[in-house]
Amino acid sequence: MSRITQLRNTLLLSALTAWVGACGVETEGNVSTRGVAQAAPATPVESVASETAVQAAPPEMVKTAHRAEPGVAAAAVTYEEAEASFRSGDYAAATDLFASYVEGRPGNAWGHYMLGLAAWRAGDSGRAEEAMLRASEIDPENVKVRVNLGRILLDGGRAEEALPHLETAVELSSDSDDAWRVMGNIRSELGRNDEALSAYERALAINDKDTWSMNNYGLVLIRLGRYEEALPPLARAVELKPDSPVFQNNLGVALERSGYPGSASKAFAAALEADSTYTRASISLERVKSVLGESQGEEADLTSLATEFMEKIERS
Repeated sequence: MSRITQLRNTLLLSALTAWVGACGVETEGNVSTRGVAQAAPATPVESVASETAVQAAPPEMVKTAHRAEPGVAAAAVTYEEAEASFRSGDYAAATDLFASYVEGRPGNAWGHYMLGLAAWRAGDSGRAEEAMLRASEIDPENVKVRVNLGRILLDGGRAEEALPHLETAVELSSDSDDAWRVMGNIRSELGRNDEALSAYERALAINDKDTWSMNNYGLVLIRLGRYEEALPPLARAVELKPDSPVFQNNLGVALERSGYPGSASKAFAAALEADSTYTRASISLERVKSVLGESQGEEADLTSLATEFMEKIERS
């Protein structure tokens, strides 16, 4: 048996021993790890504060937002004031401002939508759900409202309730990568893994640079124990966003469990370079180093893996 083969086997045995022995670890994000025991696990799918969760209002929505409703006094708070607080990250203030804003425009879906987002970011999930539900009642065909209502419910552990909203969203806009990605998150939470993978593939067919869908796709495969299959989507995500600690950490997990300790150590180190407080990556890096010693072992060809995934998406 070669030195490299021995090293790979030793690493896999070490990781498996730690993995089996660690139940009930803390989880993050929208997908649970029910029935899965992990040591320094991969980082779960996108946080509720996704970079694509909030976008500027379309021009027609802004025009509506400025229009006072018949018989209702115009709100003292302007949309710009409320949005400015939201954009600055003062979500508690933004919640209060948008609450005042919708008092003068109770039938304005976008005002309720932004109130929901502000409350959600401020940690008031009950108020967030109430506001987003009101927005969906006013404008039932608004895809952004449906998608973010689904996110709020999913974040609260209510995947079954979130599912119909995303089913409606993809019916209304089958070309929304956001909708398909969140649909994938919900299906994964419900244990419908094959359907989750299909949803992520749909998202990526629409937007082949949707790195969160790549990450989530790879994470589902990791949880299914299909580590080598997880490498191409995660390699591509890291290729597009090398400074993402989440993507680097998850790639490291897939590399480690596929028997590429040297490449895994580099990915964990890159995660820590991007975020020095990333505990999971730190734990994993120390574990891999303890097994590696002076040797780096076999290296994975991440460029080829990323290209392989791009070609798969192009064929889909």
